Amino acid sequence: DVWTESQTTLSILDRKMNIQNAFSLKVNIQNANYLIIDDVLTTGSTANECAKIIKENSNSKVGVFTIAAAV
Repeated sequence: DVWTESQTTLSILDRKMNIQNAFSLKVNIQNANYLIIDDVLTTGSTANECAKIIKENSNSKVGVFTIAAAV
């Protein structure tokens, strides 16, 4: 796993670069629906990167649920 800097102080571009390749799967997943829960959706970088890893490693569907959106 990759250690990343806190996303809270980074620009949109820096957030995308900071989180890139930060996640990996430890188990084999296939043919399922997954829901990513994110407390605050600011740029979507974290949720997008998580979804990308799931989609690259399975033919699963991915959704995102968030409690709040930063504006």
